[in-house]
Amino acid sequence: MEQVIKNRGRKGQRGRKSQHPIAFKLKVAKAYIDGDQSYQQLALHYGLQRSLTCRWVKRFYGELSSSKPSC
Repeated sequence: MEQVIKNRGRKGQRGRKSQHPIAFKLKVAKAYIDGDQSYQQLALHYGLQRSLTCRWVKRFYGELSSSKPSC
């Protein structure tokens, strides 16, 4: 009799692969921090969702700036 091993859930996995490279995420976050554009303006410019740009800015703000972001 052949034993079949089933994949049960995502234990041990780290989620799905990122669609955008880290360099692009940093570019968008830096554009927000250094510029005068809003999350929505950046999202429209780069073809992203506003919540995604906000998430990236929050994630990389410590590396790129010394103050806190506001979403």
